[in-house]
Amino acid sequence: MAIPLKTYALETCVMWNPFEKQLNKLNESSDAHRISDAAGSQQSSAPSVASAEPMSQHEPSPEASTPVDPYVMPVPAPESSAMDQADSIAEVELMGEVAVATFTISELSQHEGVQLLASLLEEMSETGAKHFVLDIQNIQFMDSMCLGCLVETLNNMTDSGGKIALANSDQNVQQLFRMTRLDRMFPICRDVMTALMAVERERA
Repeated sequence: MAIPLKTYALETCVMWNPFEKQLNKLNESSDAHRISDAAGSQQSSAPSVASAEPMSQHEPSPEASTPVDPYVMPVPAPESSAMDQADSIAEVELMGEVAVATFTISELSQHEGVQLLASLLEEMSETGAKHFVLDIQNIQFMDSMCLGCLVETLNNMTDSGGKIALANSDQNVQQLFRMTRLDRMFPICRDVMTALMAVERERA
């Protein structure tokens, strides 16, 4: 069962006391005086001796029971969704029936990269474009998870005759598409104009 942070912090303060040694010495000295007084008056009893037992170090002190603000965990600001971040990874422009996205980031990888790419492709679909051109001149690395996202989007566009072309791709990205043989599905063009011509030919 999870322990609330503030409760855990207070228990920690009770269990560890920087003045524990000094308190133990005072308790021992107090015990000695009480035992001596009890023997002299001949009225000592077991309960009085038991009451002189040193306070357990696990018993909370008045100071420890006071909430300590430094132990309060600050509430993090809400994270922006992948849809809100889509505009930050590319600039989208509509040219007739083609949506052109110019990427402004250098890497697309792992789960976060897939979310951002999927959000961008969804945004491009909402423009009503039939074809997509991805200007990836700034992309220097892309992993297989993002390739899978592109393939899934292309499969959804195939029924309506849509195509996705790449422009200004880095050598490393080109090599990745060739190794996976995805260059047969995605035309890899030297610039945006060539990519536009490639998807227009596919339409014709």
